[in-house]
Amino acid sequence: MKNIFELFLNCPETSVRVYTTQVVLHAINVIIQYHNFELNADMVKAKEDGIASLNEQDANAVKLEGNILKFLDAMITILPTEVAKNWLKFHQYLEFWRDFCSSGES
Repeated sequence: MKNIFELFLNCPETSVRVYTTQVVLHAINVIIQYHNFELNADMVKAKEDGIASLNEQDANAVKLEGNILKFLDAMITILPTEVAKNWLKFHQYLEFWRDFCSSGES
């Protein structure tokens, strides 16, 4: 995750930042739609608590949804620190959130 954040925020090449955010955003959206994830942290926590009783495929889906939530949470967490320090390059960071929010169900 740290390497992705480095690309989002510190890479000197604008095109690398743009394309990296687009690839990550697309991958997250495809996974969410494919698995029909709701990204509800409370539901994921409840599922993780009972993961031992799930079959392997369902357990992997729960882990994947949890990892997506952790990534998105980490993205929000860096806003007041890393993004603020790199304010000249945070355009792609904000575009990621704009595109992620607009790609959800309305």
